[in-house]
Amino acid sequence: MQKFITSFCGACEQELSLELGTIAFCGTTHIECEKCGTLNKTNHKPYSLMTTSDVIGKVFKNFVFDLIFIGSLFLFIVGLYLGRYNDALTLVSGLGFIVYNAIKFILLKKNIANVEISQKRINELIKKREE
Repeated sequence: MQKFITSFCGACEQELSLELGTIAFCGTTHIECEKCGTLNKTNHKPYSLMTTSDVIGKVFKNFVFDLIFIGSLFLFIVGLYLGRYNDALTLVSGLGFIVYNAIKFILLKKNIANVEISQKRINELIKKREE
């Protein structure tokens, strides 16, 4: 997977990175430096710590393309029925949209589960360091 440098470690100046290819819906509260093990704070939250307004904002941000696509698809379907075009094209467009969003939803669920697992590990590290 491609990596994107997000910041640098506060202790050793090592580059901290985020893997691209996942849906940026939620994230861990800290990133552990691979070089020195320091936990560096992020601006992310795991899904379990998000408020309702956080979730609504993230859904809107991550699915804006879908909202535009829905509007375009609606106009396309109206155009088909007003113009009396082939209904099979409408069916294929609708099925394509459903498959695309099903895959996106499955990837989102997998990302949320991975973030929650990582956050539990980070919480344990924080707890150990506080003791």
